[in-house]
Amino acid sequence: MIQQGLIEEVQQILKKYSNLATALQAIGYKEIKEYLDGKITKEAAIEKVKQETRRYAKRQITWFKRIEKIKWLDGLKDTQNNINIILEGMN
Repeated sequence: MIQQGLIEEVQQILKKYSNLATALQAIGYKEIKEYLDGKITKEAAIEKVKQETRRYAKRQITWFKRIEKIKWLDGLKDTQNNINIILEGMN
């Protein structure tokens, strides 16, 4: 996210819009705003983005595991295996 211009994006948003409290609570934006406000270092902001991303992913996994009908695909396995799983679910 940092390499793709997140810091510059947040800077532009803050210049253009004075108060986007809800939008700036998104993962990445909140931490970079703290950095731009001088509350934390750039390195600390990056670590916080990584940590919050992991936490969010864990919450998503926990949520989806409760749904029994979900078919999980493994992106590391061959494509044909995933196609077969999808086709089985369509029948």
